[in-house]
Amino acid sequence: MSSATTDPGPSTGTDDAGRPRVVVHDFAGHPFQIELSRELAGRGFRVDHQYSPTNVTGHGEMRRRPDDPAGLTVTEIALRRPFARYRPVVRVVQEVEYAVKAARAIRRFGPDVVLMCNLSLLANVLLVTLLKSRGTPYVFWHQDVYSHGVRTTAENSLRPGVASVVARVAEAMERSVVTGAQHVVAIAESFTEVYRRWGLEFDEYTVIPNWAPIDDLPLVDPRPAARRRHVLVYSGTLGLKHDPGILLDLARSPELSDTTLVVVSEGKGRDWLEARLDQVAEERLQLRDYVTFAELPELLGSADVLICILEPAASRFSVPSKVLTYLCAGRPVVAVMDPSNSAAALLRDHDAGVVVGHDAIATLPVRLRALLDDPRERVRLGRRARDLAERTFDKAAVADRFEKVLSRALAARSRT
Repeated sequence: MSSATTDPGPSTGTDDAGRPRVVVHDFAGHPFQIELSRELAGRGFRVDHQYSPTNVTGHGEMRRRPDDPAGLTVTEIALRRPFARYRPVVRVVQEVEYAVKAARAIRRFGPDVVLMCNLSLLANVLLVTLLKSRGTPYVFWHQDVYSHGVRTTAENSLRPGVASVVARVAEAMERSVVTGAQHVVAIAESFTEVYRRWGLEFDEYTVIPNWAPIDDLPLVDPRPAARRRHVLVYSGTLGLKHDPGILLDLARSPELSDTTLVVVSEGKGRDWLEARLDQVAEERLQLRDYVTFAELPELLGSADVLICILEPAASRFSVPSKVLTYLCAGRPVVAVMDPSNSAAALLRDHDAGVVVGHDAIATLPVRLRALLDDPRERVRLGRRARDLAERTFDKAAVADRFEKVLSRALAARSRT
């Protein structure tokens, strides 16, 4: 069932004031996407931000605020039950259900163009097909090369012949979404090698790195230095791209016996950790459900160190947004990932955190121990992190680039 905070009514083309109508469709409901919708609405676009509350993840501030532009509405597209990410048969049914509901919500708003991201592959293909049948152009905001992840999972779990077929089908599906878009927005330069292989011309895509809504993530005063235990925090998804075993090892490491690891997540990885709580000494590991976006600054501010993990196979085409959110907290970040990843390069190039490659994973407890024993270094890295966020996460500059992309798509539609 879909519902909106306000009902703009059915429409086609621009509204009575001549404002372009844009759907920003973000299945995940992440914080920086809704910030973009607010910024675009403040610039005169008529924006309906659509997301799914039944996708269990950390959501941004999705409710309308008193100071929100009049041109912004928020529409929830809810599945009948929470999204079954790891149950293939149920998931296929839900993706079909979601594509149909999303198409209806988009049709009711009557946009000039749709900016879409974070949909699962099958739902994405189906929704694009339905949009094309009605002549609705879309801009694809490419957050991950999903077929690359499908290939990796298939090769690890299926017979070689079957895995090869699954991988080829997934790539064909994703390529059809990318090449059918009015324009593509990629979050990292590494995506461009895929686009060249798929036949996209240079002027058919734009690279706009992700960011975090720093205005909504204020600094929180650190807890007193005299507290009894150090606190490590991991906040965010624990899915196929994140090995929860790394967190379990940290919670059992002798070098970190005076440390509490707080894991804020829900789903498969969190359940895996919960089943092994009896292997961890008291106070070493705390598991918490996702907090609201308003509570996030306090959570991150409680940490001595913030932890991020990403599997090597996901490093080329995934940029963990939790790293960007962590930077706003003004706390040191320790990232376990391939050093070539865009987020790892950001931390390393700006001296805003510590990157530990998987080939050096055995050194992780020792490096954390050294950081915990050096409060001055933690303060220095935290300041570097926040300074980087303040210099880089300029929502006006980002919105300028998206406005150009959307205006170009709108002009192309007018010519058509």
